[in-house]
Amino acid sequence: MTVNLLGNAYLHLRGRELPADVPAKVVAGFALRKGIEAARGLVLGARYAGASTLHFRGRRVTVTGAAFLRVGKGVCLGDDVRVEAFSRNGIELGDNVTVGRGATIAASGVIANPGTGVVIGAGTAVGMYNTVWGQGGVVIGRDCLLGPNVVIVSENHVYSDEDMPIRFQGEQRLPVAVGDDCWLGAGVVVVAGVTIGDGSVVGAGSVVTGDLPPGSVAVGSPARIVGSRRETGGKTA
Repeated sequence: MTVNLLGNAYLHLRGRELPADVPAKVVAGFALRKGIEAARGLVLGARYAGASTLHFRGRRVTVTGAAFLRVGKGVCLGDDVRVEAFSRNGIELGDNVTVGRGATIAASGVIANPGTGVVIGAGTAVGMYNTVWGQGGVVIGRDCLLGPNVVIVSENHVYSDEDMPIRFQGEQRLPVAVGDDCWLGAGVVVVAGVTIGDGSVVGAGSVVTGDLPPGSVAVGSPARIVGSRRETGGKTA
């Protein structure tokens, strides 16, 4: 009974309910795992910026620059997640953000040149093996869905001088903004300087090189707008 209560408490915190037909053994295993993750979050979260809230930390999670990380309640960091928070503004994960297994969120490339930082809004799900580079600043809105293997970068290498190795020519940092309620399909790449408007959908494998207005449905490399959510009736492009 206690284990079932733990499982229900977790789902309630995340704004969900436990279906009545889930076998008791499954619920027990789920609740035990979340209890262990909550304990890890409580102990290891003491190093985060400000007071640590109730959140869930999977196995082999790596956090560097923990004093620059702010975590909302109900945040879930999956197994093998890496967070590199040192930067000018740090990294902020809003309430009930999920970061999937193997994802990396990094705010600075090198300590000698701190980046701007990353903000991820409440309820957003960052998919498995995503990469978010916040050197130029990345803001992702509320209630977004990022499929597996999404890459968001906010820094480019300068390469105009053919007589000098690219790695010595410096970088150009440009902010990236993803609005509320956006869905980026599996393998989407968003390059530096792009703004994706609220409610947009980007098809799997697309490369977003230019701004998308709110409500856009875009596909391809480079991504092109093929309609709006209203026009497509919510069907996958």
